[in-house]
Amino acid sequence: MPEAITKRPIPVPPALQLFTITETAVILGVSRRLVSNWIQEGALPAIRLGPGQRLVRVTIGDLEAFIDQARQKHLTLADFQEADRAFAAKLAAEAAAAESNADES
Repeated sequence: MPEAITKRPIPVPPALQLFTITETAVILGVSRRLVSNWIQEGALPAIRLGPGQRLVRVTIGDLEAFIDQARQKHLTLADFQEADRAFAAKLAAEAAAAESNADES
């Protein structure tokens, strides 16, 4: 009788560990929107994968570098969370202004 083949996961080198925007947001304690904004602004490097390059991923190395830069600036989790609240307030104000402009038209 043939031996059963056990599937072992292929080890992934640390440099190839990739995080989704959601996973990155959870790690940093902020919203997905803020992480997306940091990526768009170039503050947090990311790679795009898949058809049309629609899948956005952050490497563990880039995330660690981002956190190290924040530490060098003496930023804490509370600072990240305050930035998240400020970003959400900015988006809400922009949406309200757009709605107000649409009502006036």
